[in-house]
Amino acid sequence: MRKPDPERLPSVCHAWRRLERARRLAYEKPWAHAVLRDLRVLQLSDYRKAAPRDTRWIADRLGIAPAEVERGLIALRRAHALKFHWTNVAMKRAAERSVSFGYSLFEVPRSALRKLMALHLDYVRAMQHIVSNSRGTECIGLYCAQLLDLASRDNALAQGGAAES
Repeated sequence: MRKPDPERLPSVCHAWRRLERARRLAYEKPWAHAVLRDLRVLQLSDYRKAAPRDTRWIADRLGIAPAEVERGLIALRRAHALKFHWTNVAMKRAAERSVSFGYSLFEVPRSALRKLMALHLDYVRAMQHIVSNSRGTECIGLYCAQLLDLASRDNALAQGGAAES
């Protein structure tokens, strides 16, 4: 049985196209991954001290053109918008009817939160593996979760964590 074509599903085709554009950028412009992949450059402490959205600083640090950096940042904004869209869908569905969701507030040391984020990322990867190996089209699932440090203004721990989807 064939997997459904996202282009033919009105509810997801726009988001699918944005995701495909972001993926194409990553493959066509490999330097975008240096900017995007787990926000490596954006997590450097020196970058946080630099002017906001300082593309020249990133370009100098990576030894690439500022235009390459800007393309990477555009892809990052697309990915963020896509994640925000699906988070809103999950919130609306939760408000409309009974769905499986929950929350947990807790206090842990920073090292434990890092371990939790790594565990969450492992779970997401395992889930994506099951999805990619599944056959059939009986349902469309939406997994939506956030794990962040509420005590931190910049959420440096969450920025590179389980945001891979």
